[in-house]
Amino acid sequence: MAIQTQAKIPVFDFSNLDLKSGTSPSCSSFSACKDVCNALEKYGCFVVELGKNTLSELHNTMFISIGELFEFPTETKLKVTYDRPFHGYSSFPPFERMMIDNATSKDVTQKLTNIFLPNGNDNYCESANSYVKLTEELDKMVTRMVFENYCVKKYYDSRMESTTYS
Repeated sequence: MAIQTQAKIPVFDFSNLDLKSGTSPSCSSFSACKDVCNALEKYGCFVVELGKNTLSELHNTMFISIGELFEFPTETKLKVTYDRPFHGYSSFPPFERMMIDNATSKDVTQKLTNIFLPNGNDNYCESANSYVKLTEELDKMVTRMVFENYCVKKYYDSRMESTTYS
């Protein structure tokens, strides 16, 4: 009789790293680079712990707000449009999606806020900007770790220059 076990997604504690610096510790002295790459190779993902309660609150606030966006009438959601295919609002019942192009731009967040909340909501706009900036900083740090681990660090800057966040 075979025993089956479920794989657990790896969890990494990045709470002691400075995300805003835009740099990660050197992979030669930071074993997390290899661990992160192993997790990506084996599972395709991992969980990051940042150790701040406010981040959990920010995460929860964003997911509640995103859920509320989908409760708006279809006519309102259809105002979120872009020239790029599959960006903006689309519906494939029973599924809906909203792809926001260049999400790290405060102007884009403000435009989206104005569509859904024409009377304004500075709280939502600020939370959205904070959440997007945090995820951008995490992406840059993890990407740098991966590039360093595979000895292709020289391509990191050009990759980041061509990256936009949706």
